[in-house]
Amino acid sequence: MGSRITRLLSDRPRILGLALPGMPSGSPGMGGPKEGPLVVYAVTGPGTWREFRRF
Repeated sequence: MGSRITRLLSDRPRILGLALPGMPSGSPGMGGPKEGPLVVYAVTGPGTWREFRRF
């Protein structure tokens, strides 16, 4: 995952930030087993977002 963050920083896409909503089980910092893919969203503007990546 670190290489993807490095690529994100070098590519400089037109986004405001990234979000992993819902504090899903198995995500970094959360306990429990991973339940399905982790969906990361790119925030593109006020109240707008798109799927960025699935892990």
